Amino acid sequence: MRMLLLLSISCLVAVVVGSCASNDDEIVSRILMEYLEDEKKLKDQSFRTKRPGADYARVETADMAEAENPDIFGTSTVPTAGRGEARAVRVTIQPETILRVSVKEDSSLRGNYKVENDGSIRFGYAGVMFLDNLTVTQAEGQIKKSLEAKYLRLATVNVEIIEASYDKIKVSGEVASPGIQKIGPGDRISLHTALLRAGGVELPARRAEVRVIRGGLGNPMSLSELGEQFSLVDETGEPRVPEVMLTNLDQVYVIERQAGGVKGGAKRILMLGETNRRGYIQFASGEPATMMHLMFKVGGFPRYANSKKIQVVRKDDDGNKHRFIVNAEKPLKDGDPEDDFVLQDGDIVIVPPRTLWW
Repeated sequence: MRMLLLLSISCLVAVVVGSCASNDDEIVSRILMEYLEDEKKLKDQSFRTKRPGADYARVETADMAEAENPDIFGTSTVPTAGRGEARAVRVTIQPETILRVSVKEDSSLRGNYKVENDGSIRFGYAGVMFLDNLTVTQAEGQIKKSLEAKYLRLATVNVEIIEASYDKIKVSGEVASPGIQKIGPGDRISLHTALLRAGGVELPARRAEVRVIRGGLGNPMSLSELGEQFSLVDETGEPRVPEVMLTNLDQVYVIERQAGGVKGGAKRILMLGETNRRGYIQFASGEPATMMHLMFKVGGFPRYANSKKIQVVRKDDDGNKHRFIVNAEKPLKDGDPEDDFVLQDGDIVIVPPRTLWW
């Protein structure tokens, strides 16, 4: 459609050039140039804020993946979630965001700063400032507080977002392509689209369960929470993705739902984190249920898993949570079964990632 319009305008220019005065030529030429400039802007869309430094920007969003393929189970019966819409979004500072920072009382600190992967900037003599996931207003307050605590009696700070970075969510578990997904700054994405981007669910809908941990990427301890739980079937048993919206740092787990409850003596353990197999792990009645036997059931841990600091979350009869830190390597290394941790029905086992240092 745009090409046809461009062709029509071009033809109009050609006609006018041959039959109109120079003033008319200039008018038509200007119209054509304005159109070409608009075309360039459309092709060069980016996630820059409309007003640098604003906490909110108006962003046009649409779940394009849903339009291409609304099916996450390999069938054609799954209803799509709601499409995106134009709305005000909250833009926050993320890794790779470019900031312009100035301090009225000290011009030497004025400059553009790129946010590092850990969410920090190197702010001159003031050192490292951690601004991850803050709005510009919050960042101004954070920098002001740090400067006035050590260096200046008064600090008038201005922070602008020159170029916003992407926000991110993570989808893990029983999907074809687990991992981090980028979304626009301050934007949101539907659960349906996130599952599509992850290649779809690799379980039948009736056996799949989704857990959403809000802000899970920004808080390692949040994995010990069950989060929001969703089924992927409706009341009639038909596949359906719930209309759930995800925002920056949300973490999604797709796990296998256990059919029915556990029978007498049997145990059911929920496995999360950096493991080869996530979801419910069943131990039959009379079967040893320890950390070592759990490792055997899931095929061990990947090399990037921190198997020395596994968390086990357990609820007592009053509903209170208790956390245990378990070194799963110790019984294997020392060969002492007394070091093996005994699991109970309902335990949640979270395997954290190994910390890498360079």
